[in-house]
Amino acid sequence: MKNQSLLFLVIIFFSLSFPAQSQQSQKQMRQQQVSMEDMSSADRSKIFVDRISPKLDLTKNQKDSLTLIFTRFIDDVQKYKAENTPQIVDYMQKKRDENVKLLLRDDKKYEKYLQVLDDMKNQQGIQQRGPQPSSPGPGR
Repeated sequence: MKNQSLLFLVIIFFSLSFPAQSQQSQKQMRQQQVSMEDMSSADRSKIFVDRISPKLDLTKNQKDSLTLIFTRFIDDVQKYKAENTPQIVDYMQKKRDENVKLLLRDDKKYEKYLQVLDDMKNQQGIQQRGPQPSSPGPGR
């Protein structure tokens, strides 16, 4: 009887602590998003380029130029309030990517750049959506 009540208390403790941890991690993610929005476009670009440069093996000059390309892209999106207009954002992304291709001067590096962007978009999409509930398999 004593073991059963102890087990019951442990189960209650864990069931109450997991939602609190989940809420805490969601709150931290929101704070990080807000702090990124408060940063200048140059700072955001630098953070982004610093994150992708090891995967692309960029020189210092390439990193600096890539930071300028992304800063201009972010500024243009904000300037033209293009966030809600996918056609304009697509056009701006094409221009940005053309500039990156000219900068890298190497098709393999450019392909790697596109792959890194896709990976980051997919990872960001997963983080924003959160864990997906598993669907029951066939026959259940």
